[in-house]
Amino acid sequence: MTARKIDKVRKRDGRVVDYDEAKLAEAIYRAARAAGHDNRYLANDLAGVVTTYLERYHDREVPSSEEIQRMVEKILFETGHREVARAYLLFRETQGRPAPPEAPSLLGELFPTEPVLVEAATRDEVSAWGRDRITAALVKEAGLDPVTAEEIAAAVEQRIFREGHRRISSILIRELVNQELLARGHASKMRRQLVVGLPKYDLDRLVRPGVEAPQAIDPDAMCRLIGETTMKQYALQELHPRAVADAHVEGRIHIHDLEYPLKVHWMALPVDEVQRGGARTGNHPLLAEPPVGARTLGAHLDARLAAAAREVSGGVELVRLNSGYAPFLAGATDVTVAEEAAHLVLQLLQRGAPRLHLGLDLGRSLDPASNRFTLEVLRTARDLDAGFVFHVPAELFSDEEGVLLLREACRVALERGRSTFVFERPGGTGRRVSRFAVRGPSEQDAGAFVIAQAVTINLPQACYRGEGGSDFYAELEVALDAAVRAHLVKRTLLRRPRGDAHEYAVGLAGLNEAVRLMCGAEMASDESALRLGIRILSFLYFRVREEAEKHGLRLALHDLGGPDAAGRFFRIDRQMFARARSLEAGPAYTDGVHLRDFGSMTADEGIASEARFHTLMTQGTARVPPETRARLAPPELFALLRRAALETLCAQVSVP
Repeated sequence: MTARKIDKVRKRDGRVVDYDEAKLAEAIYRAARAAGHDNRYLANDLAGVVTTYLERYHDREVPSSEEIQRMVEKILFETGHREVARAYLLFRETQGRPAPPEAPSLLGELFPTEPVLVEAATRDEVSAWGRDRITAALVKEAGLDPVTAEEIAAAVEQRIFREGHRRISSILIRELVNQELLARGHASKMRRQLVVGLPKYDLDRLVRPGVEAPQAIDPDAMCRLIGETTMKQYALQELHPRAVADAHVEGRIHIHDLEYPLKVHWMALPVDEVQRGGARTGNHPLLAEPPVGARTLGAHLDARLAAAAREVSGGVELVRLNSGYAPFLAGATDVTVAEEAAHLVLQLLQRGAPRLHLGLDLGRSLDPASNRFTLEVLRTARDLDAGFVFHVPAELFSDEEGVLLLREACRVALERGRSTFVFERPGGTGRRVSRFAVRGPSEQDAGAFVIAQAVTINLPQACYRGEGGSDFYAELEVALDAAVRAHLVKRTLLRRPRGDAHEYAVGLAGLNEAVRLMCGAEMASDESALRLGIRILSFLYFRVREEAEKHGLRLALHDLGGPDAAGRFFRIDRQMFARARSLEAGPAYTDGVHLRDFGSMTADEGIASEARFHTLMTQGTARVPPETRARLAPPELFALLRRAALETLCAQVSVP
């Protein structure tokens, strides 16, 4: 092959300029200095090698500056000058702005035009790329000095950026870090970076807490944390299809209780059915027989709650608690009634059942002893870590005894929160068996009501994604499809017919924020914004019904409540979307179909506005905002509930 002289080079902007080997040598020299090799001869020699290679092997008349730069990098690597090659790579990718030799830690401050997202191994969400987190982890976990840690972090960053990754898992990042540690002779440090479910550093802090965590964690809680984290990773990697896992990690949807794939989300236990037929759980023969007294009923409930703790990841609701105790308290003295109420509450305290909800019927023409039992439960359970669900029939407001019970319930609700008032109106198709469900006459003895799984959809993210050129409702379709596919996985895991008999819930988060993004107004202050929110809900309502029929799935829209999904969506969206980054640090998105607050509306108007969603979400809940609750007195809450029950179609009112 005949050598020819290289005398021209084509720049990025298309200009053709003279080829200058001296400039090339200067660039290599600066890179070498940044890598700690202050050797001018090395730079000159390597520049000469590049020129020779171009003259002998380049097949074009005028090489481009990018081709020359890639050639320099290749020759540097092939001649064993890896550190210089890395420094030169950084130099050319920052377009000729080399890092000063006295501060090599500044190398690599180069970020792609699109954000690189990191899937956290121990959290089911994504976050924006941050090289400083790698540096901090190497210093804290592997015990490296800050300068070395920064160099390794910069090398890993450049490899990720150079290969064009736009989303990468933290597990892969650890593998790349381990490669760098091994290549630099830090094998002992690398072993401290290995992951077993959780990083070893985190496990060590749990087992042997030091200065940062002086209090030892409960051993059972520690094991649950490790197991839940591992199971969550397994569920995302193995149980769910990749599209569903991506939708969860990216915040399109939130699969509740992902770490418990074999548990159901919610269970409602009818206490009067336990009173008639026994707990029917465990191996004890007495649990298969109806209880014979109030104390025995308490033992049956204790056994049933113990079984529920193994079966349920979310909430357990004891429905019609006072109705179940009523047959055993008829004609009992006030002292006996108070003792039985105190004994029940003590059992529940000892059980320590998480997310327990006590369902109480108000004004169902129960005898005075049963009503007294209800009052005693309200009094003694005030400090119990449980919610109250009060079932309120419309006729209660004209019943003197029922009014007394409801007034006391209002006082307790304002004092402790965690209370929901469920309205039962005449002409209904069945009986309430949970704050989530009504059963018809043929289903009333069907045992516990169960929500197998809950999946919440992120409505604001559909808006953010829609700004990229796609349609908001098309984005909702993608999210709903992922939610339904997640439910189908759950039904398979629970195994038929058990999985077919349960209900599957689709919840919403951020309706208020989505409407504001779409029309610039708050639902609390603008009628057209409120109507837009209702249109969005109606679209989802009919689509959920279609999916339920298509898959033979008992699927329904539910007001799931709770801040977990809304808070997680808010964090992810701020990482992923430029428009969301301008949002304040809090508060997070609203959950369900709630208004963020009532604005200039009165409490009655706010409840009535939220009630307009309940014709579609029949188990929806109108919520008294915290600032409104702080201003209410018990008589005012009573009046508010009365108007909501008699003058609107409100399904429920919650006092969080």
